[in-house]
Parts: sequence; structure tokens; C-alpha cells
Amino acid sequence: MGEAQIKRRVIPVSNREVHLLTAGSGSPLLLVHGSPNCSDALRPLIDFLAKEFLVIAPDTPGNGESTPLREGAETLGDYADALLDLLDALGLDKVGAYGYHSGASFVAELGRRYPHRLSALVCDGLPIWSERELREFEGGFFQSYAPVHDGSHLMRLWSRLIDQNWYFPWHRGADGRDVKFDLSDTARLHQRAMELLVAGDAYMAPYQAVLEANAAERVSALKVPTLAICHVDDVIARHLQRLPNSPMLQRSRFKSRKHMRFRMRDWFAEHSQASTMPTSHMFRQGQNRFVDVRSGQVFVRGASDPNAMWLHDVGESSRTAPANRMSFDLPGHGLTDIECPLNPYDLVNMIEDIFDVLHADSTAPSVLGVGLGYQLSNMLAGAQSELRSMACGVPEIEPRWDGGHLVAAWHYCRFRSQYRRWDNRIPQGRLNHPLPSPEELNLQMIDLLRAGDLTLRRLLPFSISDLF
Repeated sequence: MGEAQIKRRVIPVSNREVHLLTAGSGSPLLLVHGSPNCSDALRPLIDFLAKEFLVIAPDTPGNGESTPLREGAETLGDYADALLDLLDALGLDKVGAYGYHSGASFVAELGRRYPHRLSALVCDGLPIWSERELREFEGGFFQSYAPVHDGSHLMRLWSRLIDQNWYFPWHRGADGRDVKFDLSDTARLHQRAMELLVAGDAYMAPYQAVLEANAAERVSALKVPTLAICHVDDVIARHLQRLPNSPMLQRSRFKSRKHMRFRMRDWFAEHSQASTMPTSHMFRQGQNRFVDVRSGQVFVRGASDPNAMWLHDVGESSRTAPANRMSFDLPGHGLTDIECPLNPYDLVNMIEDIFDVLHADSTAPSVLGVGLGYQLSNMLAGAQSELRSMACGVPEIEPRWDGGHLVAAWHYCRFRSQYRRWDNRIPQGRLNHPLPSPEELNLQMIDLLRAGDLTLRRLLPFSISDLF
């Protein structure tokens, strides 16, 4: 069988948005990632389990794209309740649940508090901390990476990612325990950096909720069939033996990740529970949503007037749209998963396909935009003569082993806000604009990095944003 088709969804839950991945059909499984990652980290497991189950993998509150919990509501029970709220929003009475590290703590607490809502549990690397280990987290584990004007937070963040592949806990250096992870995959390091940048300092809350809870007592109270597993290379593999004995609990350690996946698949199959609601009715999205088109999924940002459309510039996203206009992330940008085409006229065809889906029952929208979006709106109206080349030497932001691409992206966003041409930094070209706040620059940088170097190389020769 081939890979499962994994879809993104945005589900309104109370006053929050929950972003999630879903795939497959059949008995429902809830998969919860570890911190500070997001559901994308579970894609290989989603693909494997979706061959037999309906898999639902949310971004936990404050991670990925999901709205954080209200400040102060960040206990283990609060995260379990957030998962329960999601199940209620989806109309699911009973599911199997898997969690990794902090995610394992969340689903275990869900099972302890609401055993009637779970058919089975798989806890992968469930942390059971000793008092000595808890003390080791003191003195710098929770560092802030709040944006600062000079971009120095980026190098501290990248250095942390390297250190946590050498030591555990990462901040203790040689005083910690040596671990040996592969640092040759720069793309993986970049993905971890993006997860921290998107979460911001909200990344701390899930960790703190887990550290403050007595996991052993909670696990001993479980009344749900629970399989506790870990890989031998897991940094907390020794915690498996700390789990209390319970008639509801089985534990296994694996040298092979393939065998570990087969075991959890069989465990869920033994305790399967049919969905109580057709999947076609489950994923009702709000104004902000993912829309299926022929070439993939498009992230759409809603507005009061769906016939007033806004197209953003190259390297940006729909978040820059005026409040009264609908917008979407262009191919190659933001949360849209469609690769940017080589030919700008192919991009116009893609946008026309998107319009056909968004406006199937209404008239063609009024389209405005800025930079590339402005040109595309004119091309959609047939004014192809508006296309002109304005290449201007944007720095390469292909992920680098030393994290230098983050700094290049940051300072590009700073200079772009101050000069008509960011790379022609002469006094005569200086704009009379206030420097964006560090928080706004961080959002601009995230948009730029999500577009990526390849998309910029394809589209920047056709951008005229410097004329505005």
C-alpha cells in the first residue's frame, strides 16, 4: 500500500483554534506529539497507522498553529481537558490514544480523568522523573527566545538545538548525560528551529505541566488498557522500568522502530472502537481553514466579504491581508502545501483553480494585492503587460549547519522595512518608516523562511514590491 493522504484541518474548539493532521478511515486514533514539536513530527507514524485507522493528530495548545491555553490554565489536567474538548468538537465518543513524551503524559491524564472516552492507550517514552532529575532541570532549561531587535535570540536558539543533541538535559553541558544524535541533517535542525520560533515562549508551558505532575501516581490509577513503550535510544528509556505495576499496564522496550510500530498497531486493533460519527461530518472548519484543490491544500484566512480577495507579496503570507478581505497563502508560502511552480503563468492557473473552489456558487471576486499579489491580480484580469522583472539580490536562506540562514532572514526583514531596495542601503533610499517591533519582525521572518530559498529564487524576479 502507498502512503496515506494526510490532510490539514482547522477545528474551532470553544474559543480556540486547533490545527490538526488527519488521514485514513476506520476506528479513530488520537495521536499527540511531544514538546516543543507539532503534529508534523508524527507524519511517519500517521502514515503507518492510517492504513487501518482514522488518525487524528492535533497540534497541542501553544505548539504548531494551535491557540495556546489561557494564561495560568497550563496544568496537566488542563491539557487533558483540551484534548477532551477536541474529541467533543469532533463528535467522537471513544478513541484509542497515543502520546510521545509530554504527549504521553497528556493522553495518560486524559485516560485517568475520562476512562470512558478511551478504548486503549499507548504511551511512548512516558516520563517518570526522580527528585534528583527534576532538580537537574533547574538553572536554565527553560530559556526565553523572545524576539530581540538585534536577532541574537536566533543564535541562542540554534545553539540550544545543537546542545540537546549532545547532552541531556541540554543546558548542563558536560555535567549532563552524553547523548549521541545525528547532527548531519540540517533540514531536521531547521524544522526543530521553526517549531520553537512558531511556538515562542509558549513552548515552556507543556514541559512545566509535565514536570509539576506526579506521573507515577497518575499511571497507577489508570483503568484503560495501556501499553507503555520506548526505543532503546530514547533519552528517557530508563523511565520505562519506573512505571508502577498495574493489571492495566504492559510495557515493552524496542531496538527496532519498525517492530515498535507494529506492536502499537496490534494493540489498537485488539482494543478498537468504531467511530460514532461519519468522518464526512467530523471536520467542520471555521473561517480560517484548509481547502482542497486539485494540486493540494490551500490555507484560507476568512473575512467578512468573501468576494473581496487579497493576494500577498512573495515571501509573505495571508496574515498581512487587510481585515476586511479574504486571503490565502499562495503556493509555496505559509501553510499552503502546494509547491510553487517554475513559471509565473502556471501560478496564475493555480490561483484560478483556487478561485473556482472558493467561489463555486458566487461571482468572481474583486482582487487586490501588493507586490507579487498586485501583479497576479492584474494577470488574472488579463493585463499581462504589467509583469516586469525587478530582481534585487535577496540573500540565500537555504538552511545552514551553523544557523546563519536565520540571521540572514532576520536582517533582510529589518533592511527591507527601511529602504526602497533593501540591498541598496544609501541615505537617499532610506524610507521614513518606523522599524517594526521585534515580534512583527519575527512573524515576517517566519513567513520568509516558510517560503524558503527555492520559492524566492523562482518568484523574486517577478516581484515589484519595491515599487510600493
